[in-house]
Amino acid sequence: MKATYELHFSWTVRTTDRKVILLLKKQSRARGTCEAVMWGITNCNESIALKLSFHYQLFPAMVAIYYHDNLDTPENFTEDHDSGVPVPEERLSEIGVFYRYIDNMEDLEKIAKERDYKNRDQIALNLDTFKGDQKAFDAKMAQFYKEHYHEDEEIRYILDGEGFFDVRDPEDRWIRAKLNKGDLLILPAGIYHRFTLSKRLQYVKAMRLFKDEPKWEAINRDEGRNTEARLEYSKSVASAA
Repeated sequence: MKATYELHFSWTVRTTDRKVILLLKKQSRARGTCEAVMWGITNCNESIALKLSFHYQLFPAMVAIYYHDNLDTPENFTEDHDSGVPVPEERLSEIGVFYRYIDNMEDLEKIAKERDYKNRDQIALNLDTFKGDQKAFDAKMAQFYKEHYHEDEEIRYILDGEGFFDVRDPEDRWIRAKLNKGDLLILPAGIYHRFTLSKRLQYVKAMRLFKDEPKWEAINRDEGRNTEARLEYSKSVASAA
């Protein structure tokens, strides 16, 4: 996605300078570039009117990916837990995780066709999902946050809200990806992972895609079960350690 916005301002300043340079900066979820704009003074009055024009190019944000600080507790695991050590997107690819920012359904459909995802549904997760039952909501959050793997891919396209996916790298470190609207994440079968909503929003709406009828069973790490999916995944990323 790339959008350009042209903004026009009328601004009166008192100055005797012959030129004015204005550099506008904007900070938001989107990454942008701003141009420095220069105008010459058109008259010699102390009070002059300047008509400003600048272009702002808006780009999609890079997903936040970083090593988890490992300071989570049952009370604070929905916080960011950013260690301050970023992880490049390429590292996700090396351990079999697919990430893409997608802002239109055409591109999503293309990926679904390429990867043979025939079926899909949508889920929403927040306190309202449990009709305000805080105990049931907390129990589900704890379940999702327990380290586990699946025997099928786990595909999530974020439609709204925000959440964290944590994945284990070959050195057994947690890599955390903070996902927002437009983020597509595909976890390979056999990878240890966990999920939580963010403390800030406590809400996510996502599309789940799958090839056939998925196996939703979560195989928790503390069970010690190494199925074929887990063994195959471990073998495939051994060289990425």
